[in-house]
Amino acid sequence: MRAAGGLAHRASPFDALLAYLLILLFAFAMSWVGAAIGLTARSVEVAQSAGLIWLFPVTFISSAFVSTHTMPGPLRTVAEWNPVSATATAVRRLFGNPPPAGLPTSDTWPVVHAAPYAVTCACLITGASMLLALRKFRRITLG
Repeated sequence: MRAAGGLAHRASPFDALLAYLLILLFAFAMSWVGAAIGLTARSVEVAQSAGLIWLFPVTFISSAFVSTHTMPGPLRTVAEWNPVSATATAVRRLFGNPPPAGLPTSDTWPVVHAAPYAVTCACLITGASMLLALRKFRRITLG
């Protein structure tokens, strides 16, 4: 298999384990985003809508479904720095699933260093969302 940069890479069981852990870390971060949104919303219906409204643009403006080279300049930059893109890229690499040989790959920092960037983003998202959710929860419970 060829990975980005032309290096051969076979996924090991350890790489697969790291990929699953990265997916779980990102899911944990997104669960805290959901908790913060749910605690901020005035009703269940608003929480459900607000939980999905931000998700679609963040997911679709990423390299999870489409190569960033098919996107216009500013949108490509957003997609390359998107935590969803970094997580998808890192997980693909860890599972030994590099992009096809003819597909151009970007050399921007978050693409080249997808795994550390994905972990950093997940930790920052978790921390910020956790603080927001806990602050809101304290306001609700203390009156």
